[in-house]
Amino acid sequence: NYSQNGNTARVKVSISLDDASASATVTLKLINNERWKLYDLEYQSVSILDIEKIGYDSKIKRQGLEKLIEKMLSS
Repeated sequence: NYSQNGNTARVKVSISLDDASASATVTLKLINNERWKLYDLEYQSVSILDIEKIGYDSKIKRQGLEKLIEKMLSS
């Protein structure tokens, strides 16, 4: 199951582990910039990208933007 809007697409994928009776549906969010690339993954309405944004917001509030950029450039 998928939907496309311009250069973005959402693809629903059902996954299950071997010997498991349960399965999960994951939504892959893709963007096309000369080729399709995954930019986010969503499970039960929780976005990996949103979780990362919350983490960075917290770091910026605690340390400031300059310190965060400095740390990212040194890695």
